[in-house]
Amino acid sequence: MKQILIVPLAAGAMLLPAGTYAQDVKTKAMDVFVAQKCTQCHSIAGRGNKKGALDDVGKNLTAAQIKEWITDPV
Repeated sequence: MKQILIVPLAAGAMLLPAGTYAQDVKTKAMDVFVAQKCTQCHSIAGRGNKKGALDDVGKNLTAAQIKEWITDPV
């Protein structure tokens, strides 16, 4: 019986850091987004100028296209 409980608990414990890390990355990314005043023209998750929503940009552009746009915008 003890072995049956240990396996799910260990598996669940291994998932916690990954979720925490992902949340930390999202929080830091939003901090940069706000600090660089991107919110004046763009929005993410409803925060910022809704006319320039970036929520679905990853569905339409590749990572290389996004990088190119950021480093050498038209």
